[in-house]
Amino acid sequence: MNEKVHVPFLKSENNSKSMSKRVYLLAVLALSANFLFAQGQVINEELIPESRLEQHEQFMADETAYPAKPRNMWAVGLNVGLLNIAGDVKTRPLGGVGGVNLGYSAYVRKALGYATSLRLGYTGGTAYGQNWDRQSVGRNDQLLALGYENPGLGDLGDPYVAFVHNYKTNIHNINLDAVVNLNNLKFHKGSNVMSVFLAGGGGMLLYKSAYDALDAGGNVYDFYNTVENVSFDNRKDQRDAIEALMDGEFESTAEYNEDAWSFGDSSDPLNARIQASLGAGLQFRLGKRVSLDLEHRITFPFDDLLDGQRWEFGGRTFTPNNDVLHYTSVGVSIHLGGKATEPSWFVNPMDYVYSEISALKSAESADEDGDGVLDQYDQEPGTKEGYPVDTKGIALDSDKDGCPDGEDPEPFSSPNYPIQDCANVMPNYLSAEEIEQLIDNKVAPVAGGAGSNWFLPNIMFDVNSSEVRADAYDELAYVADVMTKYSSLKIEVVGHADTRASETYNTDLSRKRAEAAIKILKDRYGVAEGRFIMKYEGEAAPLFRDARNESQHTVNRRVEFKPVAGN
Repeated sequence: MNEKVHVPFLKSENNSKSMSKRVYLLAVLALSANFLFAQGQVINEELIPESRLEQHEQFMADETAYPAKPRNMWAVGLNVGLLNIAGDVKTRPLGGVGGVNLGYSAYVRKALGYATSLRLGYTGGTAYGQNWDRQSVGRNDQLLALGYENPGLGDLGDPYVAFVHNYKTNIHNINLDAVVNLNNLKFHKGSNVMSVFLAGGGGMLLYKSAYDALDAGGNVYDFYNTVENVSFDNRKDQRDAIEALMDGEFESTAEYNEDAWSFGDSSDPLNARIQASLGAGLQFRLGKRVSLDLEHRITFPFDDLLDGQRWEFGGRTFTPNNDVLHYTSVGVSIHLGGKATEPSWFVNPMDYVYSEISALKSAESADEDGDGVLDQYDQEPGTKEGYPVDTKGIALDSDKDGCPDGEDPEPFSSPNYPIQDCANVMPNYLSAEEIEQLIDNKVAPVAGGAGSNWFLPNIMFDVNSSEVRADAYDELAYVADVMTKYSSLKIEVVGHADTRASETYNTDLSRKRAEAAIKILKDRYGVAEGRFIMKYEGEAAPLFRDARNESQHTVNRRVEFKPVAGN
């Protein structure tokens, strides 16, 4: 059993309902009960993990309407992009002193369901930034130690009082995200070639920032005299002049927070920060194993020194906002896994429901074997004509003797007798002469010769009832007394019913009547259960074959007690 395309909401016992009503019922139940959690189109046993095989087997046996969730592939992604810091110093993403702000990332991702997944990733790279105007050093201890000074009110011509803020920051970011799909639930198309998602999470950000503050001779730069009359209008000229002055070595450790967490040498630390992140992106499905990724992620490290600057323009107070890291990337993801479906964020959960509706709408109302079960649902399409079947179209074998009811001479044979050629092998009943001899040998010595009057009575039952009537207890007491006195006797207890119900119902009712009589003899009078042989005839052996009144029907509703040879 490998695959099954299955309509879980419809059964075959009422094939007279219109097709349109079935389709409507399936659609309503599917959209309300399985809105986000329907499972795939085809149920393949190889895709089901061992922990969910029981549910899969129940689904295959029509014991539950909900198929087991299959395995889905892992995704491993590699991306490159631009890594930019939004802070107090202007970013230079595509050029300037240092180079391009190149970032790279890798991740693994696993779906939790059709709506959410978890992603563990690493992002690294280098971000550069540079202002075009001069600024006071302020309280930046790193720059002050290098030889930069703050200007005095009357000393603005000092060539070493100003600094053009710049930075090179190396980034290492480890992040765990919850990713939420926004568009894989589709009602008007089956395939899902694009996944739109939002991501949010947190992790650890490691960074190290440096300035290009000294020339090749170890001297501070003369940023003050690069361009005269600095203004917004000539900022390009000012930036070009600054870049011509700098050597791009970024040799000086940037200002850092000495009270925060860091690794390595205290003079050149690797700073560590707990961070939170948000992101949004698109994934384009290029095939079952490959997809194209586009994403922008924003990381909040709760730190104002990613760009090495945290002072206002006047250089005396902190800037009001922390720095933020932006990463815009493009890349590919590879989907890994053998016996698994593609990642669930590419699976439209409505595919399964709509495929079932489509199969139901297109199914022909054919019943080639004429058993009343449509071929679409018939698990035994070649049933012989006239054989009774169950709701799955499988020929009935009511007594489980290996012979279908359609060819079984005794479709309700007793389990208490051996079976040969689909029929019970019955015990040898005592003949009248043998009974008389038994009475002579067993009863007469005890009963003082009165054994010729010995007999076992019948007991009667009310309509549709297997409860022993109060007036039958005297007869049962007599049977028990005889069996107690004559321990070699075994008794065949035969249940009967009248003809005023179906044959199946009457057979079952006669069985219950025989069981009720045996239970009283066993529980109340202590007769061993092994001394009874139970049989039930249903309506097959009435005393009044054409019963016309209630008294005749009453006689037919009986349990008989017949002595048989003991062992």
